[in-house]
Amino acid sequence: MSKVTKKPLSSRRITSLAAADARDLQGGEKAPTVTVTTSVTISATTAARRSGLPVHTVHRCIQEGLIVEPLIEDDLIVLRRIRRLTDIGVNLAGVEIILRMRQRILELLHELERLQS
Repeated sequence: MSKVTKKPLSSRRITSLAAADARDLQGGEKAPTVTVTTSVTISATTAARRSGLPVHTVHRCIQEGLIVEPLIEDDLIVLRRIRRLTDIGVNLAGVEIILRMRQRILELLHELERLQS
């Protein structure tokens, strides 16, 4: 089992995370470098390697419903977001709350756009 060390929060790290999430909310997150026209499934081990998370964390994310199997390229974006949050010391319970709130905000923004058009 990997040892998780908490790093002190620096304003630079918080700012970079906030900037990344701001880009995400504006639809500015970079897409994976490989564009796939069909849904290619990815194993948990491959997803862990490509996202920088331990395999057991990827399995736990699947168990908690943060991502669903079979894993696809879009799940790597979520896993990388999870990695960024855990890197600044957020535990998986907090990550789940943040991701669900983020999803709700995106849903409300889409609803607002729909109502304004």
